[in-house]
Amino acid sequence: MSLTPFRIVKAYLIKLAYDFSSVQFDFPQDFALDIITWGKKNIPDTILKSSEGDPPGFTGREDEIHVTIKYGLHTCDYTQLQSLLKDQEPFKITLGKIDTFEHEDEDVIKINVEKTPELMQLNQLISKSFEITDSYPDYKPHVTLAYVKKGEGKKYKGLNAFGGKEVLVDGVTFSGKDNKKTLLKLCPTEERPLVIAVDFDGTIVELNEDVTSPFFTLKPNAKEVLDWMHRSGFYIIIWTVRTGELQRIATSFLDKNEIKYHIVNQNAPFLHFPTSRKIFFDYCIDDHCCFEDEINWLKVKRFLTKFLSAPRP
Repeated sequence: MSLTPFRIVKAYLIKLAYDFSSVQFDFPQDFALDIITWGKKNIPDTILKSSEGDPPGFTGREDEIHVTIKYGLHTCDYTQLQSLLKDQEPFKITLGKIDTFEHEDEDVIKINVEKTPELMQLNQLISKSFEITDSYPDYKPHVTLAYVKKGEGKKYKGLNAFGGKEVLVDGVTFSGKDNKKTLLKLCPTEERPLVIAVDFDGTIVELNEDVTSPFFTLKPNAKEVLDWMHRSGFYIIIWTVRTGELQRIATSFLDKNEIKYHIVNQNAPFLHFPTSRKIFFDYCIDDHCCFEDEINWLKVKRFLTKFLSAPRP
């Protein structure tokens, strides 16, 4: 179908003139990119379906990866939702298998999202607190991947491309019917835990001449202090020059030895800039940052002890 100038103007007006506002969770950019990439690799352009009323350039693929928490709000004022969420703690959602919605003239390929108590309670809380036109009272949380021609979706049902993967919901987006979006945090910055970035080679383990080797020697007291840090509520980022397979070797060693940490080479999700190339930290533990010949993990513990009141992540 060609987009005539009339259709372009019409589609643009339709996009702006939303009937209702909505509340959604937008996936972190790196996770969203993984989902989009999978869709482009596995759902060919030839089966996509677009309609005359779609916005200009829309091909049938969803490029804003999100989970709608509630649609149908009459208000454009996000402040009521902000007040409603003041005591809402962050929570995780878990992805399920790929499934479809089957409509009269098209299939919608989606990823099911598990109906966790926190997600369902938030959906119900918003439903009860706002004036809402509820077209879908039976809430079925999902991530839309693509709109395809009728009958083409069935081959994707049951695929387990993302099943079991978790993502932290630490903020929601209020998408107003006036086409304005506002991010509302679930975890105030002042309540966040202290973030500690920890180097791997030469800090947690002795340096290896062969960086591809899966065998490492732990630095004295490294495991014990890292476990203590984790129990005490510090947020631990493994910050290493390793990427790809070399990073996998390092994290496999950490996991095998049950060394506790939260994330690798990424910013803490509650900081709301998780895709930045620069890692934010309150303190960094690195053999190149100390003024002694060897890093001393017991001294690290003594230094961090004064922050024991740090909130737990």
